[in-house]
Amino acid sequence: MKTVSRFANYFNKRFYETDGEGKRVVVPDGPALKRFKGFGYSDIQAILHFKDGLLHNEDGPAIEFADAHVEFWQNGVPHNEEINANGVLMPAIYAEYLNTREYWING
Repeated sequence: MKTVSRFANYFNKRFYETDGEGKRVVVPDGPALKRFKGFGYSDIQAILHFKDGLLHNEDGPAIEFADAHVEFWQNGVPHNEEINANGVLMPAIYAEYLNTREYWING
């Protein structure tokens, strides 16, 4: 399936980093500010939320880019089953300055 997700290659994959001793470890739980090259930018910042090394946030988006690209993920897959006040399912991915929306439940 085609998607506008900037992390489509990370469905169900853990993120790792190198600790102070040079060992490869799973990224810590919680939010992390990251810088990226790509996505049409020479330099862009994003806040990523992790749990057990997977993209995950139960209280909001797991991915928030400075250009308003937002992705809701839980347990390593795009997911948003929130219903708005009008009874409408909310998108899991907002892209292209909120002009593109994708709906995902459990990836």
